[in-house]
Amino acid sequence: MRIAFAIVKLFPGGGLQRDCLALARLVSARGAAVEILTAERAAGDYADGLAVTELPVAARTNHGRQAAFSAGIAAAARDFDAVVGFNKIAGLDLLYCADPSIAARMAGAPWLALLPRYRAFRTLEGAAFAPGARTRLLLLARPQAEAYRAAWGTEAERIAVLPPTIASARRQPE
Repeated sequence: MRIAFAIVKLFPGGGLQRDCLALARLVSARGAAVEILTAERAAGDYADGLAVTELPVAARTNHGRQAAFSAGIAAAARDFDAVVGFNKIAGLDLLYCADPSIAARMAGAPWLALLPRYRAFRTLEGAAFAPGARTRLLLLARPQAEAYRAAWGTEAERIAVLPPTIASARRQPE
């Protein structure tokens, strides 16, 4: 099975990036061919032999890069059996979502709809969370899941809340 892991920015220090790499290693160890697709990769050998491909993305803003990356993932998806995303974009089979809902935030501050950044991020979020979307959703907390359901009317059967886990190397105190 060929599985793409899609993340806009890949670098060694971010929590979402650590989760992406850990899950990619786990899936690879279970026999799947894993390729990480990204728009931007920091230098270094933190991917530990995993295949990493940078998709060409030409945009000057973060929301523009994310929208362009989403289009690139949609085009690349046909080469894979499944696409797992770590950012809210279109064309995902599964979304590992650690972020709060943009739509919920905009509902509480309607003036945000005046900003192109928020309109773009809301559109990308809708590709995964809107009713009828095919993306399965992995969320990190029950309140997060409730906020997305309230904002989008997302079907409960598409949402799974993961149990809390903290890597032993990240626990404080040791």
